Amino acid sequence: MNFSLMNLGLKQIELDKMRGYWKAKGFVEAGRAEPLRINRTDCYITFLKKNWVCKDLKGNTIDSRPMLFALLKHNI
Repeated sequence: MNFSLMNLGLKQIELDKMRGYWKAKGFVEAGRAEPLRINRTDCYITFLKKNWVCKDLKGNTIDSRPMLFALLKHNI
């Protein structure tokens, strides 16, 4: 099995385990095209370069370490 596919699968499992929490915060899944991304009306969270990153709708990185830590604490 390809290591990158295995890593993608493990990150997806972590995201799925926290589904109830991030859905309560207003996030929804982006779909199969981007499996490691969750969207909200004002921002989205995605997995880039070995880290979870929060970006606004224009693509600018938002400094939201406390929110990401609470949302995805096992991955940061």
